[in-house]
Amino acid sequence: MRRYHITVGAKTTVNGTVLTGYEYSTINGQAMAREGDEIDCPECDSTGVIVCDGPHLVDLLDGRPAALDGDLCRCKCDPPPRLIANQNLRCQLFDNVAPRPRATAQPAAPTAHHPVAEPRPSSFTPAPNRPTSTFAPLPGQVCENLWREYQQRA
Repeated sequence: MRRYHITVGAKTTVNGTVLTGYEYSTINGQAMAREGDEIDCPECDSTGVIVCDGPHLVDLLDGRPAALDGDLCRCKCDPPPRLIANQNLRCQLFDNVAPRPRATAQPAAPTAHHPVAEPRPSSFTPAPNRPTSTFAPLPGQVCENLWREYQQRA
C-alpha cells in the first residue's frame, strides 16, 4: 500500500485545506505537512491540526512525523475528516497492509453523534527471521589479543 505525503494546499474529506507545513522540505514547491500543522475546516468553521493515523515509517521533519494520505484532521467535526494527498511523487510504501478506500473531497453527510476516536499508535512487529545481537569484542581488542598470542608463541 502506498501512502502519499501531504503538502500545503491538500484537501480533507470535508473540503478543508492544509494551511501550514515545513518550508525546508517541499514537493512541487509546496511545503510538506507534519503532525500538528494547521488545517482550515469549513465544515465546522474551525482550525484543526493534523494527527497521524495508521501505518507510518520514521520520516521526521524538524522532529515531527510527516503527514500522509488518510491521516486525520483534529477539529470540531465528528467523525474527524481525513487528509487527501494532492501529489503522487513522494510516498511511503507498506507491505502486507490492506489499502484504505480512497476518499474524495465532498461535504460530509450529517451523522449521528459519535465520540471522537483517539488515534491509535502504530505497533511495531519485528521481522520473523530478525538477526539477534551477540557479543563480539571490539576490533582493537581482537587485534591486541592476536598480537599477544603471537608473542607468546615466538
